[in-house]
Amino acid sequence: MENKTLISLIEKYFNNTISEQEFDALDKLLKKSEHAQVFKELAKTNYLNKTKGKYFDAEKHLEKSLTQIKFKQDRKVFSLKPIAKYAAAAAIVIGVAFSYFNWQSNINSVMVADKEPLEAIELILNDGSKQLLKTSQKESAIVVANGIQGIVNQDKLHYNATTKTNTLVYNTLKVPYGQRFKIELSDGTLVHLNAGSELKYPVSFIENEHREVFLNGEAFFDVVKNNGQRFFVNTGTMNVEVLGTQFNVSSYQEDQVIKTTLVEGSVKVFENEHPEKQLLLVPNEQASWHKLDHTIDKKEVDVTPHIAWLNGRLIFKKTDFSTISKRLERQYNVIIINKNKKLNTKKFTAHFKEETIEEIIKSFSDNYEFKYIIDGKTIVIED
Repeated sequence: MENKTLISLIEKYFNNTISEQEFDALDKLLKKSEHAQVFKELAKTNYLNKTKGKYFDAEKHLEKSLTQIKFKQDRKVFSLKPIAKYAAAAAIVIGVAFSYFNWQSNINSVMVADKEPLEAIELILNDGSKQLLKTSQKESAIVVANGIQGIVNQDKLHYNATTKTNTLVYNTLKVPYGQRFKIELSDGTLVHLNAGSELKYPVSFIENEHREVFLNGEAFFDVVKNNGQRFFVNTGTMNVEVLGTQFNVSSYQEDQVIKTTLVEGSVKVFENEHPEKQLLLVPNEQASWHKLDHTIDKKEVDVTPHIAWLNGRLIFKKTDFSTISKRLERQYNVIIINKNKKLNTKKFTAHFKEETIEEIIKSFSDNYEFKYIIDGKTIVIED
């Protein structure tokens, strides 16, 4: 009798028809090792049928699913709970199609998106020539202007400028959606560039003059302190001045607000046209410059969500879905077309680390109950 109940609940779970009470009942059943084993055997059997004998390591996928995905939304709370230990990886991560439960007919016509980025990281030299950086390559020397070499080592480009110069020679680094990249400037300053970002920087700074780089997108700066050379981040409309510190700047062209979040040290934030109007930030403070009315303000924040991208994480705290969708587009190199206008204003709290875009969209769909279609790199949320 108990096994029949287990089978029925699992079927409802994968058909997305399970109620909250039934969900709790299934959660309790799967805490018993014999019930968990039943589920794993069913998953293995059906997966082998689907893939014509391809080996399926259930334990490996179950281990990956131990990280819980939690959601909070203004009208209800969603959590995969401990059931994720048994079900989430097998059903979502690898897309197991349960023939017994008719799983395939109940997904929203999902086609797995190509995970490989469509674009390469691009380095534009001072003379306008372009080079594509191969992050898979162990080490490769790139000769740039003034005889200074930049070295690419997997996901990092670094300069070792020992030659003094009296002329600023700029390079531009472009990071496409779906990727992240690091660059170590000639003074040792380390810059982490987020997806869809562009940094213009001098190959070598001039001694005893201020250091300045130009950012479009998002970057985390770990600036080497040099009392004789102030460091500026220029976003086109708002500047950040530092001596030596750690901070994050988000300045995408399509965003209406430029945000500077301070982790360590101190920075000054000011508008280019009115440098006399400055805000001094201390750690755990964030300055926001509003493009529409040219106003600037600051507030105390938890810096964790703003720098989580450094480790490939996405953390949202009471964030509206329109903002979340932009972050997802950049992180996963996809296009999200949302026809559900009410969804745009709904606020969510969520934490993702290694989930695929398919898993993330499904989690939002389970929480807010919307239908969607994934076709390659395009995600359409239906009205």
